[in-house]
Amino acid sequence: MLAEPLDAPVLFTGRGGSGTRLLSQLAHAAGIFIGNRLNKSGDSTEWVRLIYRIVVEAGGARDLPSGSRYKQEIRAKAAEVLGERSARPAAWGLKLPEAMLVLPLLIDAFPQAKVVHLIRHPVSSSLRRTHMTSRLNNPVGAVALPAAYRYSGRDVGLIATDEPYLHNACSWNFQVTRIARYARETLDRGRYLEVRYEDVCAHPSRVVAGLRSFLGAGHGSEASLEVDLSRTGGWDPLDPRVESIWGLCGVTAALLGYSRSAA
Repeated sequence: MLAEPLDAPVLFTGRGGSGTRLLSQLAHAAGIFIGNRLNKSGDSTEWVRLIYRIVVEAGGARDLPSGSRYKQEIRAKAAEVLGERSARPAAWGLKLPEAMLVLPLLIDAFPQAKVVHLIRHPVSSSLRRTHMTSRLNNPVGAVALPAAYRYSGRDVGLIATDEPYLHNACSWNFQVTRIARYARETLDRGRYLEVRYEDVCAHPSRVVAGLRSFLGAGHGSEASLEVDLSRTGGWDPLDPRVESIWGLCGVTAALLGYSRSAA
């Protein structure tokens, strides 16, 4: 670890509802402590209140927020979480999907942080159930979903009548596009890793090995991932919803190596 352990967490994130539960398993397999209290999705719940408040206050603009205005609060929360441990873990991080809405603020607070970004094909993501960021019935979604519509060039007034898959598609485009572009432009290859959900499902051992290599020698154990293949999702290429989703997400999906017809 570096001289200042707070500076170098591993930030596990990905659009909520895209199988991000696997990120907590990856963190465990890589030997990364992500919190004293995790929920059933493996989220670092100790961070929820602070990150959600920051999202509501600063996460609704077209561009990702930047600056140091939350730096002290973020670092204080990290010190609090780590302070509950009797001994400082060898490596630490956090896993919270909504963190991707304000990721640069976390990078500012932790200048040596590494980012592990779970990505998933936009069609399978959009045809799943909605995530909180794709709904207006909570404070985070009330900020994130209208912002996603504006970012995607879709009339915000259509949220009330659009089907849920369109909410998801706009959400995917907004969240994934901004993080992929920001991280690829701002972080060097030693600090940013994109992990495909589809690869985790198909080749879990290979993904874990790649993650350990990214994090450096000495991390992790031989823990295996529990992958529920029934949740990997598929779609009929003739489904008319596919064309609508690809119209919103296709540019970024292609950048990430996805095609319209297959994961």
